[in-house]
Amino acid sequence: MLAENGRVPPFLVIGTPMTQTVFSCHCPSYAKRILKDSTMATANHQVVSLKLSKNVLEVICYQDAVIKWRENKSMSLDNVLVTNVIYSDAKQGERATDAAIKEAGATEAEAIQEILTRGHVSLSTQERRRRVEEKKQEIAGFLHNNYLSNTNSIVPVARILAAMDQVIGLKIDPFIEASAQAPGIVEMLEKKDIILLHPGGIEGSLSVPYSAVSKLQATAVKIGVNFLGDGEYTSTGWSVKFSVNPKGVDQLMSLLESLCKGEYECTLSSGAVEQVEETNPGKKNKSKGKKK
Repeated sequence: MLAENGRVPPFLVIGTPMTQTVFSCHCPSYAKRILKDSTMATANHQVVSLKLSKNVLEVICYQDAVIKWRENKSMSLDNVLVTNVIYSDAKQGERATDAAIKEAGATEAEAIQEILTRGHVSLSTQERRRRVEEKKQEIAGFLHNNYLSNTNSIVPVARILAAMDQVIGLKIDPFIEASAQAPGIVEMLEKKDIILLHPGGIEGSLSVPYSAVSKLQATAVKIGVNFLGDGEYTSTGWSVKFSVNPKGVDQLMSLLESLCKGEYECTLSSGAVEQVEETNPGKKNKSKGKKK
């Protein structure tokens, strides 16, 4: 706080009228230190930092709030930001200049949105390790649900995790979607000759009675089943070839059982059934219907 003549006044008042604290501030550097310390980040906060071409901009957020905000942008920033001040160094309480802020956005509000969206979130070593492990599990689940082995078989999650553990220095970003990181990890696993994976669906063929055709056609698409062609109508029902992503195999079998009450035939590509059963150990085989 400076007087009109540019000098620091003899007293500096901090706080609201009800909670004002008066400091003797004959020393300008001491006055600045008081202003800085009153807004510095603490251990209970997270600093979100955005590196630009010329500047670094930071904001102070409540613990885990920015992660929740990224998942739900309708969340009020009052529940995200400890203060709407933009810093060049939040830990030291040093505020960013107007010129630096304009590099991220035309206004402070736009700059804050940019920092929260693209900025790096500081985490403790323990917290980062936990989040990386969670994201690793999520990536393995995504690969299991959407990728097949080189023999077009479903790959169990445990096998994918074991393969990832063999890659020295594997980098997993806890804040990037699993679907975005999966292709790079698949490429690395192939490069290291650990496991070959490719996106795609399991192909097969099925035959169902007429009574189940309309409901099957309407529902199967919702679980990721693609019918290959129009199929063939016979005297007893409908036969068609299909493709389904690994995640949808069990759902398709449950749907067929529900609609056909065991009166259906379903043949999957070679090796797929064994992998399905390996992925779901202890699951009882269906007594009705035919799954080859």
